[in-house]
Amino acid sequence: MKKALASLFLAAALCVSLAVPALADVEMELEGDYASGAYTYDLREDGTALIITFNKNLQYPAYSLTDLVIPSELDGHKVTAIGNYSFSYWFPAGVESITIPEGVEYIYDNAFLCPQAEPTVTELNLPSTLKLIGSAAFSNHTALRTLVIPENVEEIRGNAFFTMEPDENHGLKTVICYSRDVDFNVRTLYDSCAFTGVRNAEFYGYPGSTLETLYKTHLDEYYSSTQQPDGSWKEEWLPTGNVFLDIANAPDVTIPDEPEEPEEPVTPAFTDVAADAWYAEPVAWAVEKDITGGTTPTTFSPDSTCTTAQILTFLWRAMGEPAAAGNPFSNVSDSEYYAGAASWAHEKGLVSGTTFDAGAPCTRSMVAEYLWKLEGSPATGGNPFTDVAADASYAQAVAWAAEQGITGGTTPTTFSPASTCTRGQIVTFLFRALAE
Repeated sequence: MKKALASLFLAAALCVSLAVPALADVEMELEGDYASGAYTYDLREDGTALIITFNKNLQYPAYSLTDLVIPSELDGHKVTAIGNYSFSYWFPAGVESITIPEGVEYIYDNAFLCPQAEPTVTELNLPSTLKLIGSAAFSNHTALRTLVIPENVEEIRGNAFFTMEPDENHGLKTVICYSRDVDFNVRTLYDSCAFTGVRNAEFYGYPGSTLETLYKTHLDEYYSSTQQPDGSWKEEWLPTGNVFLDIANAPDVTIPDEPEEPEEPVTPAFTDVAADAWYAEPVAWAVEKDITGGTTPTTFSPDSTCTTAQILTFLWRAMGEPAAAGNPFSNVSDSEYYAGAASWAHEKGLVSGTTFDAGAPCTRSMVAEYLWKLEGSPATGGNPFTDVAADASYAQAVAWAAEQGITGGTTPTTFSPASTCTRGQIVTFLFRALAE
């Protein structure tokens, strides 16, 4: 049947190109509306994050990274989608594994298309929540040998795992598909399928599944048209060497439940954070722990003052973003970035009432009280600062913070309790309280 169709579709076949589209020829949005560490992102209608770009600002040492672990949240917004070309333009050299977190549902076209002449990715961990893998999403990752497709995947578009010039040392060799009804977006014999170019591979799937159908139509043979010495063209269907096997016999491949921590921490290249600044190490720590990012991709703004919402969000993230029983505030929508932090702070007794003044300045004494209360309000000795009255509501908190080495004051004898806390100060307080 295939051979009979070959002549009929010869003209169409000759027009089909399996080459990866040139990045420079594609119009795309290069920046998201928001920046967080090495990422820019937009917000979807449901308030979740769509990653737009990665690593544009070269925030990894030597522009290299071994394990690319994508965060599950950006600034409190769950990451549910990865946009077109988002990792292709600034794909760091030397990446050996890619881990996409639980919660991601959509990986759009060309998202991780490999631009490198010698691809290095050998491991790809896809989440159980994934529904869509776009066209050429992982194209040209020819060092990848094993692929596990989770059971909830509904659609995989053409050339998603395209392999250029495959041989025994390049391209997928084991594909295990736990989804029975994937739409592979092939409508004619000459449509590019998700695994165009894959040769000598074992495809494990359920008997009667759409993967078995794809194998029979697109994966067992491939169309070849080669020019002969006399100038004529030889058309033929050649065996791919691929085989379809029952998933019951699939090899045991461990799928991690949670993404592993990256081997190399994010090292921000903020132009306004000098290497010898007293807050330089706390800033790097806070960014690595996803407590905060920069105010722009290249600046941290250490001297900018903070609002109560910002400070409590930093604290909440530093404590692991614990969930609260409910939202007690009548003026805080669940879509606000600080909603979870405000509810948690109320539950912990850091704030009270039924309304939350998110934009109010957060003073140094307030931060000391927050940390002190989270520690259980321990009793402490005398206060070393002349500007902290013994009967002040925050006196014990400030004394405790000084005793614990969390603060040394703005001078040896003053704490400046009424001064609004800066971004450099808050990350330093958190670093000293939680990291040291």
